[in-house]
Amino acid sequence: MGRIVVASMGGQGASALVGLIRRGGHDVTDVVGWRQGLDAVIEHSPDVLVTSERLGDASGLDLVIAVHTILPDVRSILLDQRYKSETSKEARRHGSIYLVEPVPGEDLLAQILSQLTGEHAPRRWLRKKLPAAVPVQVLNRPGRMVDLSYGGLQVELIQLEDMPSRFDVVVPSADVTLHAKPVWTRRGPYGWIWCGAELSEVSGDALASWEHFVDSV
Repeated sequence: MGRIVVASMGGQGASALVGLIRRGGHDVTDVVGWRQGLDAVIEHSPDVLVTSERLGDASGLDLVIAVHTILPDVRSILLDQRYKSETSKEARRHGSIYLVEPVPGEDLLAQILSQLTGEHAPRRWLRKKLPAAVPVQVLNRPGRMVDLSYGGLQVELIQLEDMPSRFDVVVPSADVTLHAKPVWTRRGPYGWIWCGAELSEVSGDALASWEHFVDSV
């Protein structure tokens, strides 16, 4: 179906990834490392580059940016082990799909197909307003979450001087702790602070638990 270059640090996970993409009917060239990945893209001119964020001396994002600069027609998918908001933004800015591992095989193949066809698979990032506020803890203070999405949440807190640049949100009902950073804050009456936050550097397991919780409400 498509010509794919896979760049990684090697190992069993990389072998499984390459096998999955080949079983999806694609022609795969797999290489280890950033420089080898760039050389393979230049030599083979693939339809899609699939790269791990960890590539040794440089990052997968560096490779995505280099490829987008040299060969802008080559689409890409960046696989990361932890969600990092800045990496996600930069990847999207350079036309890449940013995914946090573990990624179900059928989802990865769907994203590869979306890059091949230009018809992007739907991303579930719509905000959900909760029918009832969900208790949370921020900075060891009780608060409540009033809406959420795969990529962020809105919390309401009281008796807090100001929001720090980064903070943890404990969501007991989801059995998960999220690392977040404010996108906006607003002061309400009676000492309340309203804050819209985006997820930042969330592990794959925590992100999977969070996404399951978002789907369940």
